[in-house]
Parts: sequence; C-alpha cells; structure tokens
Amino acid sequence: MSHRTLSLIAGVSYLIIFFAAIFGNFFALESLMIEPMDTINNHPEMVRAGTIAFLIAAVCDVVVAWAFKELYKDNSLTSLSTYFRIMHAGIMGVAVFALPTALKASSSAEVLEQVDTFNDIWLIGLFFLEFI
Repeated sequence: MSHRTLSLIAGVSYLIIFFAAIFGNFFALESLMIEPMDTINNHPEMVRAGTIAFLIAAVCDVVVAWAFKELYKDNSLTSLSTYFRIMHAGIMGVAVFALPTALKASSSAEVLEQVDTFNDIWLIGLFFLEFI
C-alpha cells in the first residue's frame, strides 16, 4: 500500500476518533453526569450512541496503529508505539462496558459509579497513549 493511502487511512481514522470521542464524552457522558436518572429514563439512546461512539473510536485507534506501523516500519520504536496504541484501544474497549451497565441502574449514585468506573479505566488506557 502506498504512503499516500496509508496516510489517508490514518488521517480519516483520526477524524473519526475526534468526532466520536467528542460525541461520546461531551454529549453522552456529560448528560449522564449532569442528569443521571433523566438520561437513563428519557434518553437511553444517548447512552447507547455514546457507547457505540467510544467503540468506534477504539477500533479506529487500532486502524491508526496499523497505518502508522506500516508507514514507519523502518523506525526501531514503531513496534513499541503500535503495541502501546493497541493497549490503549483494548483498555478503552473494556472501559466502554461500564456504560451499558449504567442503563440498568436504579439510582443516580449507581449511574455515577458506572461513569466513574468508565473514566478510571479510560485513564489507565490514556497512560499507554501518552508514551506514543
């Protein structure tokens, strides 16, 4: 595959990550944190859409890792950065499963606990992304 094609794949994937993460974070998560039970009872599709957006971002992160590995295969640190990026995506994928669990919550405290679980696991994943 040409460098141009790989660069386009990485760039489009980054754009998808950007918009998916903005939607998931600033719409779905913020809604859950501000009005937990109202969001669960009246807007469960927002939580589902946010969950899907975060999963899309995680998958696109793997695509970016692959594209960068192909683009920079001659660099000695490429494999390491690829593994860190894939670890981030995997941990993000695990974190996302806290969000649908919030849909089964019966109190604001339970919803916020699931949001905190998501954020805690996500922050662990971001640790690996910082080393790239």
